[in-house]
Amino acid sequence: MGWRCKMPNRWIRLIVCLSFSLGIASPASSQALPNEVIIEPLTGAQIQPGAAPPSAAALILEYDRAINVLKTGLKERWNSRDDYLKEFDRSPATGSAGELLAIAKTQVRQLLTLNLREQEPWDEGPPLGVEVQRAIRELRQKRDRILEIERQ
Repeated sequence: MGWRCKMPNRWIRLIVCLSFSLGIASPASSQALPNEVIIEPLTGAQIQPGAAPPSAAALILEYDRAINVLKTGLKERWNSRDDYLKEFDRSPATGSAGELLAIAKTQVRQLLTLNLREQEPWDEGPPLGVEVQRAIRELRQKRDRILEIERQ
Protein backbone atom coordinates (compact mmCIF):
# COMPACT_ATOMS: atom_id res chain seq x y z
CA MET A 1 0.00 0.00 0.00
CA GLY A 2 1.50 3.31 -0.97
CA TRP A 3 0.77 6.91 -1.78
CA ARG A 4 2.64 9.82 -3.20
CA CYS A 5 2.13 13.53 -3.32
CA LYS A 6 2.12 15.72 -6.41
CA MET A 7 0.25 18.78 -5.15
CA PRO A 8 1.73 22.26 -5.72
CA ASN A 9 1.03 23.94 -2.38
CA ARG A 10 3.21 22.62 0.45
CA TRP A 11 0.58 22.91 3.17
CA ILE A 12 -2.19 21.37 1.10
CA ARG A 13 0.18 18.59 0.08
CA LEU A 14 1.13 17.98 3.72
CA ILE A 15 -2.51 17.78 4.85
CA VAL A 16 -3.63 15.58 1.95
CA CYS A 17 -0.63 13.27 2.18
CA LEU A 18 -0.91 13.03 5.95
CA SER A 19 -4.54 12.00 5.57
CA PHE A 20 -3.44 9.27 3.13
CA SER A 21 -0.77 8.04 5.51
CA LEU A 22 -3.20 7.95 8.44
CA GLY A 23 -5.79 6.11 6.37
CA ILE A 24 -8.32 8.93 6.57
CA ALA A 25 -8.37 9.18 2.78
CA SER A 26 -7.15 6.80 0.13
CA PRO A 27 -5.57 7.62 -3.21
CA ALA A 28 -7.21 6.36 -6.38
CA SER A 29 -4.62 3.61 -6.61
CA SER A 30 -3.28 2.26 -3.35
CA GLN A 31 -0.85 -0.06 -5.12
CA ALA A 32 2.62 1.32 -5.75
CA LEU A 33 4.26 0.52 -9.05
CA PRO A 34 7.51 -1.47 -8.74
CA ASN A 35 9.77 1.51 -9.50
CA GLU A 36 7.54 4.19 -8.03
CA VAL A 37 9.08 6.56 -5.50
CA ILE A 38 6.94 7.12 -2.45
CA ILE A 39 7.58 10.25 -0.40
CA GLU A 40 6.77 10.40 3.31
CA PRO A 41 4.99 13.75 3.79
CA LEU A 42 6.41 14.75 7.18
CA THR A 43 10.06 14.19 6.30
CA GLY A 44 10.16 14.26 2.52
CA ALA A 45 12.16 11.03 2.66
CA GLN A 46 11.67 8.11 0.31
CA ILE A 47 10.01 5.04 1.78
CA GLN A 48 9.53 1.54 0.51
CA PRO A 49 6.13 0.81 -1.03
CA GLY A 50 3.93 -0.82 1.60
CA ALA A 51 6.03 0.39 4.54
CA ALA A 52 4.19 2.18 7.31
CA PRO A 53 5.34 5.75 7.92
CA PRO A 54 6.98 6.29 11.31
CA SER A 55 5.04 7.83 14.16
CA ALA A 56 5.29 11.54 14.89
CA ALA A 57 6.96 10.76 18.23
CA ALA A 58 9.64 8.67 16.51
CA LEU A 59 10.34 11.41 13.96
CA ILE A 60 10.55 14.10 16.64
CA LEU A 61 12.98 11.97 18.64
CA GLU A 62 15.21 11.37 15.61
CA TYR A 63 15.11 15.03 14.57
CA ASP A 64 16.23 15.99 18.07
CA ARG A 65 19.05 13.43 17.96
CA ALA A 66 20.21 14.69 14.58
CA ILE A 67 20.12 18.30 15.78
CA ASN A 68 22.22 17.38 18.83
CA VAL A 69 24.75 15.55 16.67
CA LEU A 70 25.03 18.53 14.32
CA LYS A 71 25.47 20.97 17.22
CA THR A 72 28.14 18.73 18.76
CA GLY A 73 29.98 18.59 15.44
CA LEU A 74 29.94 22.37 15.12
CA LYS A 75 31.23 22.77 18.67
CA GLU A 76 33.98 20.19 18.15
CA ARG A 77 34.76 21.44 14.61
CA TRP A 78 34.33 18.17 12.77
CA ASN A 79 35.95 18.30 9.34
CA SER A 80 33.77 16.14 7.13
CA ARG A 81 30.25 15.10 6.32
CA ASP A 82 31.22 11.53 7.19
CA ASP A 83 32.05 12.58 10.77
CA TYR A 84 28.48 13.83 11.20
CA LEU A 85 26.89 10.79 9.54
CA LYS A 86 29.00 8.31 11.53
CA GLU A 87 28.12 10.00 14.80
CA PHE A 88 24.42 10.03 13.91
CA ASP A 89 24.66 6.33 13.03
CA ARG A 90 26.16 5.68 16.48
CA SER A 91 23.19 7.28 18.23
CA PRO A 92 20.75 4.67 19.55
CA ALA A 93 17.71 3.67 17.52
CA THR A 94 15.76 2.50 20.54
CA GLY A 95 12.62 3.82 22.09
CA SER A 96 9.02 3.00 22.76
CA ALA A 97 8.13 3.09 19.05
CA GLY A 98 10.13 -0.07 18.25
CA GLU A 99 10.46 -0.81 14.53
CA LEU A 100 9.06 2.55 13.44
CA LEU A 101 11.93 4.30 15.23
CA ALA A 102 14.41 2.54 12.94
CA ILE A 103 12.42 3.76 9.93
CA ALA A 104 12.43 7.32 11.34
CA LYS A 105 16.19 7.13 11.90
CA THR A 106 16.71 6.01 8.30
CA GLN A 107 14.55 8.85 6.99
CA VAL A 108 16.32 11.49 9.07
CA ARG A 109 19.69 10.10 7.94
CA GLN A 110 18.55 10.53 4.33
CA LEU A 111 17.85 14.18 5.08
CA LEU A 112 21.29 14.62 6.64
CA THR A 113 22.91 13.00 3.62
CA LEU A 114 21.05 15.36 1.28
CA ASN A 115 21.82 18.48 3.33
CA LEU A 116 25.53 17.86 3.87
CA ARG A 117 27.56 17.70 0.68
CA GLU A 118 30.81 15.85 0.39
CA GLN A 119 33.47 18.54 0.49
CA GLU A 120 36.01 18.35 -2.34
CA PRO A 121 39.40 20.05 -2.67
CA TRP A 122 38.89 23.52 -4.18
CA ASP A 123 35.19 23.23 -3.41
CA GLU A 124 33.41 26.48 -4.25
CA GLY A 125 30.26 25.56 -2.35
CA PRO A 126 29.45 26.81 1.12
CA PRO A 127 31.70 25.65 3.95
CA LEU A 128 30.58 22.59 5.89
CA GLY A 129 29.72 24.70 8.94
CA VAL A 130 27.24 26.74 6.89
CA GLU A 131 25.62 23.56 5.57
CA VAL A 132 25.39 22.17 9.10
CA GLN A 133 23.66 25.34 10.31
CA ARG A 134 21.20 25.12 7.40
CA ALA A 135 20.54 21.47 8.21
CA ILE A 136 19.86 22.35 11.86
CA ARG A 137 17.34 25.01 10.77
CA GLU A 138 15.61 22.61 8.36
CA LEU A 139 15.41 19.82 10.93
CA ARG A 140 13.98 22.22 13.52
CA GLN A 141 11.37 23.41 11.01
CA LYS A 142 10.35 19.87 10.19
CA ARG A 143 10.20 18.93 13.88
CA ASP A 144 8.15 22.04 14.69
CA ARG A 145 5.77 21.30 11.80
CA ILE A 146 5.13 17.83 13.21
CA LEU A 147 4.56 19.27 16.69
CA GLU A 148 2.11 21.78 15.20
CA ILE A 149 0.17 19.00 13.48
CA GLU A 150 0.14 16.94 16.68
CA ARG A 151 -1.31 19.84 18.70
CA GLN A 152 -4.27 20.20 16.35
